[in-house]
Amino acid sequence: MSGEEEVKIREAKPGDGEEIYRILSHAFEPYSRYYTEEAYSATVLSPREIESRIKDGQMVVLVATCHGVAVGTVSLKPEGEGRIYLQSMAVEPHYQGQAIGKQILERAEMFARQRQCRLVSLECYHPLVKALDLYEKSGFRVTGKKETTMASKFLR
Repeated sequence: MSGEEEVKIREAKPGDGEEIYRILSHAFEPYSRYYTEEAYSATVLSPREIESRIKDGQMVVLVATCHGVAVGTVSLKPEGEGRIYLQSMAVEPHYQGQAIGKQILERAEMFARQRQCRLVSLECYHPLVKALDLYEKSGFRVTGKKETTMASKFLR
C-alpha cells in the first residue's frame, strides 16, 4: 500500500461475514495461546455470528478495504446514553503498521460524535502490544485491568 488514500471504510453489509472472519482469525491467531478457548471464540467470531451482528442492528460493523479487499474491521456497540463500546477490532497482519487501525479508530470516533456519544470504551489484552500502543496514542487511557482475562479497559 502506498498511502492512506487507498483505504476506504464502510459499514459492513450482509455477505461480509467470511471476509471479517478471515481478518479476525489472521489478526488474532498469533496470540491464541494467550486466550482461553472461550475467550478466543468470543474474540474470533464465526462467519455466522458476524453475519448476525451485521443484520440484527444491535451493532454497527465497519470494514476497511484497500483496493476492494477487506483488510480491517471494528464493531461499535451502543451502551446506554452517550456511550459506545468498541470490540472485534483487527487489521490483517500484512497491512498492520500502515495507519489502517488509526483510520478505523478515527471513523469509529466520528460515528460516536455524530450520535452525541461522550464516552468510547474498549478492552484490549496485554499481549496485543501494537494495539495497546495505538489506543494510547489515539488518546485512550487505561482505566482498569482484569487479571483473569488479561484485559485492560480503555476510555476516551
